[in-house]
Amino acid sequence: MTRTLKRLWLMGGVPAALALTSGACGRADELNADEAVDSAETSQAEGALIAAGMEDDSAAAGGGSSIKAADLVAAALARGAARFQPAGCASVSASDTTLTYTLTECTGRFGLVHVTGTVTATLTDGSDGLDIAVTGPGLKVNRATMDLTASAVLSDDGGNRKLVVTTHSHGVGPRGNAFTRDGSYTVERNPATACVSLDGQWQLDVAGARDRSTTVTGLARCDGMCPMAGGRIVHTGVLGHTVTVTFDGSAVASWTASTGRSGTVDLTSIYEEAAPGDATIRWIRRDALRLVSPDELRALAKEVGLVVEDLAGTYDMEPLGPGDERAILVARRP
Repeated sequence: MTRTLKRLWLMGGVPAALALTSGACGRADELNADEAVDSAETSQAEGALIAAGMEDDSAAAGGGSSIKAADLVAAALARGAARFQPAGCASVSASDTTLTYTLTECTGRFGLVHVTGTVTATLTDGSDGLDIAVTGPGLKVNRATMDLTASAVLSDDGGNRKLVVTTHSHGVGPRGNAFTRDGSYTVERNPATACVSLDGQWQLDVAGARDRSTTVTGLARCDGMCPMAGGRIVHTGVLGHTVTVTFDGSAVASWTASTGRSGTVDLTSIYEEAAPGDATIRWIRRDALRLVSPDELRALAKEVGLVVEDLAGTYDMEPLGPGDERAILVARRP
């Protein structure tokens, strides 16, 4: 049987386990970088959860402020549950303009993975869009657990969907960091390109430590693509150090700290896999990436019993030289 495997997206992260040097100061920088991406991922998941079930492109065909509560409630009752997979994982009910979603291990739009819990959203027509009040106690979302309390305004901005969120939530992030978060952020989606961006600022009270602050600017991605170049996360955390995480459009995110240090990255890939006729299964793979020197690469090959035949600096197998961006090793079994 043939199975289809599709990579949906990557989100850069920094593994606290991969410390570059020993000592409390160095460790603080790794923790800050880890928390920075954890914080952005949690906000992306929260915004996606608010929008995923109720946002319906056909309900706002007129553009402007034509997104109406009655239209979106009707659309959610007709199609809301079908926006989550596998079939039957979600149920939707409504009382006037209050929607209740009950989710069990659901995946959904905008990168949602493994969502379990109950979300209640009250929709009210406003002068600048649709006002949404959302609660969701004990939600499990993308490996985070949160008690969600948020208000949002959903509007159409020149063909893009804009969701402006004010949040007061607490829980445990994907990397195990307990938090209480207060702040605001904007999630904007282009329906034509399936691209989503995140901008915002919030304060975090992390259990057992001083308060943190996070500012996200231009963090954008399209389905199946790496985060776009230009995105940035600035996070002030442990020991008052500030770490900046930047994206360049590749599968690698870089971070630098106010102490002058920089670190490695990890990559989170979300895949969809399915056999013909079967429900799609979405799963996460996380890889740790560490740069090694040519000498270390040669030593690793010898350590597992390989005979090194060549070590080149390009895919054309030109000799390795100073400033080469890669080292390509050719080895064989003895």
